[in-house]
Amino acid sequence: MKLPNSKNAYISSSKLLDIMTALRSGNGCPWDKEQTAESLKPFLVEETYEVLEALDEGDPKKIKEVITSPHGVKYLIEGSIQTPTGTYIKLRTIWIIDSGQDYPRFVTAYPL
Repeated sequence: MKLPNSKNAYISSSKLLDIMTALRSGNGCPWDKEQTAESLKPFLVEETYEVLEALDEGDPKKIKEVITSPHGVKYLIEGSIQTPTGTYIKLRTIWIIDSGQDYPRFVTAYPL
């Protein structure tokens, strides 16, 4: 199964800022804590393209669960992503296609 309309996937700027803030907080790794908004820009663009590429692949093994509710259809997607330090981490992302919409909206992501 492929995430429908993945080419139109939407990640709000406020959601990205929330993630960056969490990574740079007291619970983040040392590398993340050292970063500034300016130093993160190249990685943000690169990681966004990697996530979109993974969504476009539509590997059925990566979509772990599809949940339908009155609010829309939620997709739980798992995969690996390369960190700026070169290591790989397993990651779960959650996307939803809201009722009445035809594009996926990013909800959250967390390491596995």
